[in-house]
Amino acid sequence: MEQPDSDNPAAASMKMMTYFMPLMSAFLAISLPSGLGVYWIATAVIQTIQTIFINRYYDKIGTDKIVEKNVEKRNKKRAKKGLPAETIVKGASVSTKNVNNNKNSSASSSADRAKKLQERKETNDKKIQELKEAAAANGKAAKPGSLADKVGMVSRYNEVNDKRK
Repeated sequence: MEQPDSDNPAAASMKMMTYFMPLMSAFLAISLPSGLGVYWIATAVIQTIQTIFINRYYDKIGTDKIVEKNVEKRNKKRAKKGLPAETIVKGASVSTKNVNNNKNSSASSSADRAKKLQERKETNDKKIQELKEAAAANGKAAKPGSLADKVGMVSRYNEVNDKRK
């Protein structure tokens, strides 16, 4: 392991953590149930073995081959979707700063959007009103002993005995 600078406070902190953290983990493993300590040790060993094998594999392959494989994968996906490379490059280089250059069109589109939203709100309000009316009509004509009948009975009781009035 590389020795840190003695003048750097971050290096001194790192050196302290290097010795303190394993001691703290050992203390916790001893004081907590044994299964936790075994789990920590087994996980650390497995992760170390994985890291060693992965690093050996990638060192053997080399960075250039990894980049080439990724480019090939990207090209295969692009070909599968039927997109030419120029379309993707053009899409990646489009600036989104000036998408709405024409201020009049953006103002009219926002007015259209506001109008559509208002219409949608009105239709939703009508549907809500219809549902309320249907619920009120169904509450009066519920079958005796049904859940709707019991709900209606409780609501009528609450209306009569409302103590907040």
